[in-house]
Amino acid sequence: MDNDIQTKIRELEDITAPFYKLKEIVRKGWVNKLKLKNPETVASHTLLMIVLVLYFTSNRPYSDKKKLRLIEMILVHDLAESVVGDITPDSKRYPGKKTLENRTFKDIMERLPSSKFKNILNTSWNQFNTISSIDAQYVHVIDKLEMILQGNYYQNNRKNVTSKQLQAFKNSGALLTNENLNLFERSKSKNSKVIESDLSEIKEILAYLCRQ
Repeated sequence: MDNDIQTKIRELEDITAPFYKLKEIVRKGWVNKLKLKNPETVASHTLLMIVLVLYFTSNRPYSDKKKLRLIEMILVHDLAESVVGDITPDSKRYPGKKTLENRTFKDIMERLPSSKFKNILNTSWNQFNTISSIDAQYVHVIDKLEMILQGNYYQNNRKNVTSKQLQAFKNSGALLTNENLNLFERSKSKNSKVIESDLSEIKEILAYLCRQ
């Protein structure tokens, strides 16, 4: 029995280690552009993305399965940063960011024991990075919305943070508000119609914030 418990504990430590690491890694954009001390970590960014998804889905007829799929994708979308760190657009490593993160994520997965949880992480990572579903585009837009809201929070609650310093973040967010952007195939299912409607609303909010 003790051996079984010890094996399970080792599995839990292996599975949670990269997520714990995200609690220690700061989002470098806030350091580089705003010169902030004690900025948010990658894990806190993930937490706020989940808050936003739960807010937008709470009053609409989303299935629990759909909500869970969105949260799973959020949890995994920055997991490679547990090893490579937060690579910002002004980094010399940025041109190879996607390749590096994909290779790193694969390495992380190879160290984890086989499980349904591991399969979920793999599926969610692939969906997010290939933007192969409307769920993936939804999470991409939520990713940018959280960034803009975080910037506004810093401007309102930290000293010497200006709109000019936040412009680079707003420019990045605005890229996903293009009305002609169609990264998913439209579905006739009721659930997809709901998420398409919400996605349009979230893009409008994001576009408005990026113009401020």
